[in-house]
Amino acid sequence: PRIICADSPEQLQETVDDTVFAISGKISERIDEWNDIPVINARKNIIKLADLTEEKVFAVLPLANAECCRACGYSCQEMVGAILAGKMNRKDCLLLKNEQIGIKVDGRQLTLVPFVRNLFTAIINSLVGNLEGGKGKKIEIIIDE
Repeated sequence: PRIICADSPEQLQETVDDTVFAISGKISERIDEWNDIPVINARKNIIKLADLTEEKVFAVLPLANAECCRACGYSCQEMVGAILAGKMNRKDCLLLKNEQIGIKVDGRQLTLVPFVRNLFTAIINSLVGNLEGGKGKKIEIIIDE
């Protein structure tokens, strides 16, 4: 979700998309709304802007390349717009749920697009499955360097 700061309607035409939930900047001295998006003067009404931000902003989506994912039917940017419009919820992101495989690097969880997740799962299951005692439901691999 984004707040756009603009000086003119022309800037708004160029920058506003479905991910914008508020507008501020110099234009807020001249208008109160633009295409159903509230225009808030941050100098005069910072509390209103802060309250709206707390209401609208959610944890960042994985922002996977649209050509790699679209598992939910949307790109991450389109999904932000759908969430702000009340059509979807962040929990609808298929990259964030039902992960059969997880990879952490230095304790930070990486998000895997479906193709990479499926590839890792297939390769690891195949390699480990060929080892004696390698058949099972849960495989743990730890690499410390």
